[in-house]
Amino acid sequence: MDAESLRVKYLFSDQATKDRMLIEAMIKVQTLEQRIEIMEARKGVPQELKAMEERAKRPKILS
Repeated sequence: MDAESLRVKYLFSDQATKDRMLIEAMIKVQTLEQRIEIMEARKGVPQELKAMEERAKRPKILS
């Protein structure tokens, strides 16, 4: 749905629908911001730390 049709739908909706639309939009923005933060953080992380992260994810062998 494009921005103009979303605007029209919002204008002619009841309050509950408006609230739901706003919450859905805020969640989308939040998840996009989180994805961007994660991607930016990973760019600055040295390869050694990434390797350590991967080793930490592997199952531990108990002796």
